[in-house]
Amino acid sequence: MNRYFVAGGTSGIGRQCTFELLRRGDEVVAIGRGDEHAEDLRQSVPASLRPLLTVVVGDLTDVATARQVVTAGNPGPVAGLVNSVGCISVGGIETETPERWKSTIATNLDSAFNITQALLPRLRQSSGSSIVNVSSICSRRPCESLSYSVSKAALDMFTMHLAKDLARYSIRVNSVNPGVVKTNLQLGSGLFEDKAAYERWLKEMAALHPLGGGSVEDVASAVLFLLGRGSTWITGTVLAVDGGRAVA
Repeated sequence: MNRYFVAGGTSGIGRQCTFELLRRGDEVVAIGRGDEHAEDLRQSVPASLRPLLTVVVGDLTDVATARQVVTAGNPGPVAGLVNSVGCISVGGIETETPERWKSTIATNLDSAFNITQALLPRLRQSSGSSIVNVSSICSRRPCESLSYSVSKAALDMFTMHLAKDLARYSIRVNSVNPGVVKTNLQLGSGLFEDKAAYERWLKEMAALHPLGGGSVEDVASAVLFLLGRGSTWITGTVLAVDGGRAVA
């Protein structure tokens, strides 16, 4: 049994990572920003797996909160961290506001810095721990949101820099760049008038991916691979999990 922290672990891709780790029999500390998502996760986990789960509600853009969160769960070494906190603010340079820009950068980038730095002592206690940052195909291909694309590009560089810095501790650091998958984050982004419009958009996006549309399960599988022993000689990699969108 290993112990993992999943930042953003109560919704979307992070939630799926939480489920997959629990099913493997690992302990998981899932961190989310809202009570509703946290309670929904607790209720969705089978009773037999609930003793393995610790759910924490907190804003990781706050340094003090991040430092407090890493004390959650059972003490001891941590085998891995998944950074999957995210938000989308719609707009380009002419329409983006300074407030939305700062909020998006803080959520998508600062939160990863804060929790990673705070958790590092426990990651160093483990033999060959792993950090996986959930980035986006938008880090390489600009999307409808300037701040989102920039924050994800920065997250990929954060990944590569950490991979170089932390190799001395045998800590591996990688990113996954998902293509379009169905999540509540996109639905609540303000891009769509209603759920029907979102579903139409998903179909249009699926047609742009050579292998068709993907799912949070597809992305979580890649994350778990990078967390596990099958990837012990992989670090500093930005892995496209996009059904071929990057080459289309």
